[in-house]
Amino acid sequence: KCAICDGRVDQHDKPCNECGVLVHTSCAYTFESQFSSGTCSACRYTKASIGTEDYEEPKCHLCNQHGGFLVKSSAKPVSMKVWKKGSRRWNKSLFGGTKYCHAICAMWNEQSYIEHFENEPIAQCKEVIMSNGMSHITHQFRCVLCGMSNGIKADCSHPECRKSKEPWKYHISCARAAGFEINDDMKTCCFRHVDSSSVFRARLEDFLEVELCRLPDQTIRASAPISWDHASELFHAAVTVLRTLGWAWRWAEWWVKWGDNWEPLIEDHQNEADMTDEELKK
Repeated sequence: KCAICDGRVDQHDKPCNECGVLVHTSCAYTFESQFSSGTCSACRYTKASIGTEDYEEPKCHLCNQHGGFLVKSSAKPVSMKVWKKGSRRWNKSLFGGTKYCHAICAMWNEQSYIEHFENEPIAQCKEVIMSNGMSHITHQFRCVLCGMSNGIKADCSHPECRKSKEPWKYHISCARAAGFEINDDMKTCCFRHVDSSSVFRARLEDFLEVELCRLPDQTIRASAPISWDHASELFHAAVTVLRTLGWAWRWAEWWVKWGDNWEPLIEDHQNEADMTDEELKK
């Protein structure tokens, strides 16, 4: 699927030669310089800078998701009185060095945007970074999906959610992976206000509908012939379902990363019902 709009791609859409990230040709038109050499900006930067003292692996500083379609990020502090360009502190901050973020994270947040500078797309993030250069303006809120406070969180666009005392806030990339509604008009909705076509049950029914539509008697048969087009539709529908189901495993990855010793798998000889709380944590 397209890493920007999440729509299906076809044979005319080419992936990056290095990382394989795939976007629609029409979506990439906004970032036309990204694939001018067959590789994305992040991969070109890695190839040119890896091994240097200031090299930092390109990753989105607005969320916790790895991979995806990255663009260069830029931000300037309100005042330069406490900053010295080229210093170690400057390069380690979100103001200095070469920073990246997902195109969708910049585009779907109301206080950041994409602009072009010398024919290269730049995500302008000056409005979402704190003056200390180390955190974002929503650092006091946790993402309701991944539970982490780093990065920038968006609000549910529904009026009732915005008026509530505890509006849902989440990373845009987390919202997409978990099955929240991400609209083309740059609005998002949480599970409480999501469009019915975005909920997991609807995605599962869409998956089944692909298989049923190719059979005249609406009966699923493993021996029935299948065309390349139907196979492609079936594959993409399955990926959508599995991506939503796999959200729980992303939690497990983060727990291990941040030092938690919880183990999501139980050995064959173990019975969860007979295990103590201490054993379950090991």
